[in-house]
Amino acid sequence: MHRRMHPHWTPGVTCALLLAVTLSPFLAVESRKSNQQTDTSMKLPREFRNGGVPTRSLYKVGPVTVNVASRPMEMKVENMHGRNPLSAQLGIDLPESLDLQSRVDGISLSIRVTRAADLRIRNYQFRDSDCVDVSWKATTCVTEVLTDCLDLGKGHWYGASELREQLWPLEKVSTNMMPFVGTDSDFSDNYGPVQERMFFSSEGQGIYIEEDIPLFVSINATGDKKLCLQAKYDEYWYSSGGVNLPELNYTVCMAQDARSIHQLLSDRYIQKPEGTPNPLLFHTPIWATWAKYKVNITQAKFPYLEGFSTPSARSVPGSTYHAEGFDVSNKGDTSYNLVLSLETEVMWTI
Repeated sequence: MHRRMHPHWTPGVTCALLLAVTLSPFLAVESRKSNQQTDTSMKLPREFRNGGVPTRSLYKVGPVTVNVASRPMEMKVENMHGRNPLSAQLGIDLPESLDLQSRVDGISLSIRVTRAADLRIRNYQFRDSDCVDVSWKATTCVTEVLTDCLDLGKGHWYGASELREQLWPLEKVSTNMMPFVGTDSDFSDNYGPVQERMFFSSEGQGIYIEEDIPLFVSINATGDKKLCLQAKYDEYWYSSGGVNLPELNYTVCMAQDARSIHQLLSDRYIQKPEGTPNPLLFHTPIWATWAKYKVNITQAKFPYLEGFSTPSARSVPGSTYHAEGFDVSNKGDTSYNLVLSLETEVMWTI
């Protein structure tokens, strides 16, 4: 993530209020200069210098068409393989009245939303498929919220996360906007611990969101058939660290069918195992404690350990001991209860 200097921020301060406080010392000066022509080109990124005010509502970059006049902005990505296009709404949480500046350089479209965020859409070929990188970068506030919604359309969707109610295909699921992080989905409607930031459809449409994005996701939240991606720092699930501005970066690729797009995204983004686990792990016993003893495991609760230490039990090599409920205070903790762990060292010396 890019680290940028910005005015001091405290939780609960909205982006609009922060802007007002930050800009107030300059308002009086600017009002006296309102009748003078000023040069602001050096304050803009290179792609917006020497103008950049949109002169038309539609911009086309390869298979991508963007309507900057609609609110929110609309994007459509055509599929060169003859399947249905993917439609999306960009900048859902930005003000309806936008001050935009746009630039096209042949393979990319750059849009600056004044005092809010920069958007860059870049088209390129990967293997035999068209891909589009969509990159939002907040420019002013750590409290900025960047949200894009993609239409699920007529195809079937797959991917995402383990859920307590595991409906399939994915368009049957309905989840509100919530952090896309691994949690215990057995007792909540949050996204579960098995997940990938990848979504793909039977129409050959695929989406992958970068790992370092403070990502929130909703799926068909109101029955609207939309997959919404959101980047924000809520200072709970994701912390800005006091210097990070939110970014929303994802890639859309178009292939012939579900298998093709899954193979393409997996080869490009999903890290593969570098070795093979010991085969004993797959066909030797797993000795688990939870079914009988639950929490507060102690040495006194293991009378059968004497039996486990017999020659017949020891004749099963590579057995796995699965002990639960004693080494962490709460599920998901990354720090262990050292007192209990040290006491149970006796158990491993049978």
